[in-house]
Amino acid sequence: MSTAVKVTPATRSSPCRALTDIAAAVEVLRQRPDVARQPILMAGVSRGGILSIAYAGMLGGWVSEGCRNASEINGTLFKRGGMFPHPTLWLYGNHDPFYSLDHSRANFATFQAAGGKGSFFDFEVPGGNGHMVMFSPPLWTDHVDRYLDSIGAVAKQ
Repeated sequence: MSTAVKVTPATRSSPCRALTDIAAAVEVLRQRPDVARQPILMAGVSRGGILSIAYAGMLGGWVSEGCRNASEINGTLFKRGGMFPHPTLWLYGNHDPFYSLDHSRANFATFQAAGGKGSFFDFEVPGGNGHMVMFSPPLWTDHVDRYLDSIGAVAKQ
């Protein structure tokens, strides 16, 4: 399957382009001697989170909750992401200015209803901006460690 997408103003920020970029990065990583060829553990924050799930289900994209069709668009993406047959970990910071807890839980429920496997955890983030949850590892490190143990992920020595 070719992952090439012609870069035009219309495709520069499109889901198709984002998945092409991810596929190219994964291919480069697989060439490195210090990276296991299979499987590759992928993570993302915000749009990168949905793109990680979508890449696993082979569809991408994302729109913020402010879009009047966000639930329909994002729901479609999470349904496709639900095709990914392995467990996922979802970490959410409460009071995210872009995505409410209800919206994010609904996306997770859609993902699960489509067969997706995962665990969803939400946290109160210091400073009150949930979108910055990635900068508060003490909140989520234990969850990540348990997830990595559960899937047998170990660092390559």
